[in-house]
Amino acid sequence: MKKKIRIGIPKTFFYYQYSTLYRKFFSCLGCDIVISGPTTDEVIKLGQSFIRNSCLNGAILFGHTFNLINKCDYIFLPNYSNYGIRKNVCSSIKKVNSFLKSTFINMKFLTFDVDYLKGRCEFLAFLKIGIKLRRGIFRSIYAYVCAKRKERMVNRNLINGQNKLLLHNNNKILIVGYPYVICDKYFVSDIVNCLKDNDFEILYSTFIDKKISSSYYLDVIPYLSNIYDKELLGSCSYLKNAVDGIIMIGTANCNIYKALEGANCSKLEIPMLRLVYPYNKSEIENFINIVKAKITNK
Repeated sequence: MKKKIRIGIPKTFFYYQYSTLYRKFFSCLGCDIVISGPTTDEVIKLGQSFIRNSCLNGAILFGHTFNLINKCDYIFLPNYSNYGIRKNVCSSIKKVNSFLKSTFINMKFLTFDVDYLKGRCEFLAFLKIGIKLRRGIFRSIYAYVCAKRKERMVNRNLINGQNKLLLHNNNKILIVGYPYVICDKYFVSDIVNCLKDNDFEILYSTFIDKKISSSYYLDVIPYLSNIYDKELLGSCSYLKNAVDGIIMIGTANCNIYKALEGANCSKLEIPMLRLVYPYNKSEIENFINIVKAKITNK
């Protein structure tokens, strides 16, 4: 029996947004999938030994990628430069990917750079990946269609599940951040535990319809070109009347997160806490006390 191709996927950056798509696509192509382990202090230290003058998440990508070496035949490194006009994405991710490939020269990578302004759409990117793996055009198209169908179903269920929480009378906190931060337990476990210990229900900006959230960003800031920033700030404005407070979390030296500093979040008129990892747990506790006091005084 012919050995299956093993595809390694670093558990960071776009993985947290597109994990269903990636896993289903490669599964339909008959590949085995190897996901890197959780983010740890060791993973970060390992990544920082390769790359120092970059955002923390860039170092994390190096650490996760290193841990996949010798465990797979290819490492999957996707990038999304933009989704159209005024829908840009962080440019440093592409640079980190390029540096990573030049560092691990003996490793085989599957890469693409989706850029809708240059006609490089997601469908063609995956089609080329399938052909490179010698799975043929028709099987690759079939795998992509199945993967997109599964992705839409999973995302719809996640959004609907969170929408049901809005019907509850419990006190609620919205956690806002990029998926590779707020979906990584390494960054948010202390926040989540503190909120649960104080009987707060937790909502996430990741599980909001992106078309809806991005349409609300103008309530907070007059201009943004980064599509993820639009979705994040839009989610704050969209849910400001449904939650009791907002925690926005980013990582040190993240250029995307710095763009949010120009936002006039005072317009939201609810308690907001901005955390930059590494943060102090006392900041969370103080914020919870502020939120509780405001709830009591309603």
